[in-house]
Amino acid sequence: MELKKAIDLLKKDIFFLLLFAILGAIIGWQAAKFLPQGYTQSQLFFVAKAPLASPSFYNFEGYYTQETARNFTDTAVAILENRQFQNLAQESNATANIRKVAPQLINITTQSSQKENLEGLIPKLAVAFNTQIANLTKDDLPIQIKEVAPASNITYFALNPIVLSIAGVILGTTFSVFIVALKIYFKV
Repeated sequence: MELKKAIDLLKKDIFFLLLFAILGAIIGWQAAKFLPQGYTQSQLFFVAKAPLASPSFYNFEGYYTQETARNFTDTAVAILENRQFQNLAQESNATANIRKVAPQLINITTQSSQKENLEGLIPKLAVAFNTQIANLTKDDLPIQIKEVAPASNITYFALNPIVLSIAGVILGTTFSVFIVALKIYFKV
């Protein structure tokens, strides 16, 4: 099929093409309003167990101490995702997302619509976790989370409505051209 003939066939359904392009732009613009936006901050923590006092003979405790901490990382993530710690974040009108990054690394990310809500929240969560674990394991040496690096700067995140509108126009137009092509192919 020649290009001129293809353009003539598309001109017949120009209303259909424009309708889907405009609909895609509107959906893209509205999606930017409803998708999450606000401020975020994250920090990386190391899960470690306090070493025992060094005995006069070798007893593999150094190896087992790190293995215990490594195996405890999943438990630490589950405890931090618990309602008690999520409520601690919600008191500051924020949310906390906890993710295991490596066998002994946990990333805590907090999000809020206001920047002031995030200041000091991650250290507050870490102290609450360490205190809770110390209370649970009174006789044993507790496993603690220790910061690997300072918390990241609080940054603003949001999707650009213009970019989403352009993407919507492209998707809407592509979909309508596909439908028109099927219509022409099946000669409906």
